[in-house]
Amino acid sequence: MRIILVEGDARSRAVLHECLQREGFDVEAIASPLEFYRSMATSSCDIAVVDADLAEGAGLDIVSWLRGMGNIGIIALSTGNEARNRIACFESGADLHFTKPVDGEELVHGLRNLLRRLAHNGVAHAAPVASSDWFFDANHWRLQAPNGPSVKLSAVEAKFVRRLLTQTGAVVSRAELRAELGYGDDAVGDKNLDAVIRRLRRKVEIATGSPAPIQTVHGQGYLFSAQLRLDRRRALER
Repeated sequence: MRIILVEGDARSRAVLHECLQREGFDVEAIASPLEFYRSMATSSCDIAVVDADLAEGAGLDIVSWLRGMGNIGIIALSTGNEARNRIACFESGADLHFTKPVDGEELVHGLRNLLRRLAHNGVAHAAPVASSDWFFDANHWRLQAPNGPSVKLSAVEAKFVRRLLTQTGAVVSRAELRAELGYGDDAVGDKNLDAVIRRLRRKVEIATGSPAPIQTVHGQGYLFSAQLRLDRRRALER
């Protein structure tokens, strides 16, 4: 069983990491959303413990993204014991919620209960994700998901994906993407970029049944959080 801990506070991250390791858990401690998406591009996890207080809603974004990935256990952590904090975490897809500062022993018991629930539901141990998850056919503007289906992109969407392809696992700024798509550096350009991303995410999810791994990194830009490769031949086979 692999656990990923996403905690923005360095001291809390170190304390919880040590506590979970001491209890025998295989746990990776991560400080930022960018590190999280990079890690998930190469390895999956069975349970994620997520700091819901990450800046600009990034923690809840991670929880929502994980819930879309399927049967991954999710524990959300947040400051304050107000009902609205807990509700926001549960609405985003968390299985459990703990108020910060988190008691290590309580978290361990929560993890073990959640692991038993996942095992009862037949959830398998996490397996490494293949390094060639997604394929992009630049000539025919098709994006192929790991499970086989592919989706036909518009010219603008293909430009967007191609730009992310040049920096797989790295953040591409909004300014770079606007320039790539020929949009102005103004409110209209921002609105057009947002529309492209929204349509592309929806199109990919409908066509493939999988969430589009296009992640928002608040204050920085976007990244493709899975391995994305240029492979015209394989995409054409579908």
